[in-house]
Amino acid sequence: MFRRYDICLINPPNDLTTIFLSVPLNLLVLGGALKAKRISATVIDFNLLLRTKDQDIKGDDFFPYAIDGLERIRCKTFGITSNCANFPIAIILAREIKRKIKKSRVILGGPQPTSVAEETLNAFPEIDAIVIGEGDETLPEVLQSRFDPDKLSKIPGIAFRMDDKVVITPERPMVSNLDDLPLPDFRLINLKSYDQVQRDRGWPFLIDIEAGRGCPFSCTFCATSTVWRRKFRVKSPARILYEMDLLRKAYGFSEFGLVHDNFTYSKKYLEEFCNYLHRYNNHRHQWQISARADSINCNLLDEMSDVGCMGIFIGVESASPRMQKLIRKNLSLEDLIDTIKHCASKNISVDLSFILGFPDETPQEVEASISLAHKCKLAGGANLFFTILGPLAGTEIYKKYKDKLILGKTTSSISSCFLNSSPTIRAYVQDWPDLFSSFYFIPNEHFDDLYLEELITFYHELVDYLGETLNILFEVHKFTPLG
Repeated sequence: MFRRYDICLINPPNDLTTIFLSVPLNLLVLGGALKAKRISATVIDFNLLLRTKDQDIKGDDFFPYAIDGLERIRCKTFGITSNCANFPIAIILAREIKRKIKKSRVILGGPQPTSVAEETLNAFPEIDAIVIGEGDETLPEVLQSRFDPDKLSKIPGIAFRMDDKVVITPERPMVSNLDDLPLPDFRLINLKSYDQVQRDRGWPFLIDIEAGRGCPFSCTFCATSTVWRRKFRVKSPARILYEMDLLRKAYGFSEFGLVHDNFTYSKKYLEEFCNYLHRYNNHRHQWQISARADSINCNLLDEMSDVGCMGIFIGVESASPRMQKLIRKNLSLEDLIDTIKHCASKNISVDLSFILGFPDETPQEVEASISLAHKCKLAGGANLFFTILGPLAGTEIYKKYKDKLILGKTTSSISSCFLNSSPTIRAYVQDWPDLFSSFYFIPNEHFDDLYLEELITFYHELVDYLGETLNILFEVHKFTPLG
């Protein structure tokens, strides 16, 4: 007899063309919280499953495949996490669950449902409840309520229906001490399968560990403040190292991605973290982080390298000082090249992201970003990522331009999964632009979306494989990125 579960936690697919595969860390964190309350859970990660299938499943073929698997699980309650990229898939999946599995319940959570909770419930009756923001305490309480409306109304941080009206309860206070959270339940997944998929593609597998939550900055294009309310929190160095040691002991892994939007925000904390690892990182774990370019320097990089830092992700977004002010990123980039050179000398890999297509961006500013990316590549072999701006629900830039959005010929790489191969998804995106805004494009008088996509593809290949040739064209022959 198969085991019956209280809830099935679902991770819908994102962009399957990417070479990177990560564990569904948010679901494992929730799994740990549910386990602490004696609530049984299972996890279905379609990002993994679709990468291990013999046949190519995409577009509208995904939904019957997914439902066939979900019907085999002895469960009536389904929790679907969702971001901007897979939100249409999550909604359609919820519809199919309700259609195929009798007396089922569907809960949504994650950054995208959090941003558009009321609008989602008004548009889609197949959704029973939405967890708004952090779900560590909220999701167990929703399940314990058995969806009784009176009990749901007393749970902070949710949206649900009562008498055919959408009810949004008061905000739940955020978890003040992340060390108090239960350990993520990695037994809900098969880590060896993730490792094998990555190694089959020629890439090492990093296990993600939640290092903290929240970024205190207010970039106009970023949606993290919707979920984390700009409250910077980190786990203690002891807790992070403890989780590393446990995963090494249980599974043999020693390379980790420390998940935090801005791990280096507090220099005081970063120094404490490095000092702690210097004393107690006996297994010499290696780790990667995300950082702002202006929050690290050569001395900090030396300390980080000495205690296992092997990679840094930096969101540059634009090389233009004017654009930096407009999008309120406010990065000073004078030292970026030196930072990358120093990282290279310490064998710290650097990933840089750039966004093209801001509504006020000029051709000269796009050229400046491409030129800076090229210089960074030459300086230390930085890995470069370009994307078209995808206006995220709840962000300042979305609110300013929401009445001008167009669904173009292409879309931002952050929201591309199945769009062009699924008529059903495209129809949903067309019918509800306010819910699926990241698939849209904000008009720019100088560029359309297809031009920017072709520009990104062209220069990504050139910079990656013909960087020196490109340097000759720019420096000797005085070519410019836009011709």
